Amino acid sequence: MKVIFVRHGESESNAGPKVALSPEEGDRLTELGWEQARAVAPHLRDLGATRLLAGPQRRAQETASVI
Repeated sequence: MKVIFVRHGESESNAGPKVALSPEEGDRLTELGWEQARAVAPHLRDLGATRLLAGPQRRAQETASVI
């Protein structure tokens, strides 16, 4: 078994000064974060990835939804 770890794309809190986000809103991806998630998908396919697991955080779920 091969395990490949991918960190979420850039999120609002990664992009700059700390942003106060409500729990309902969560830490969402920036436009760059969405682009990063789209860019990694073909690489995972080329590596033979067959299963995707993601944490419950909004940024992780958004990244996984693109992949």
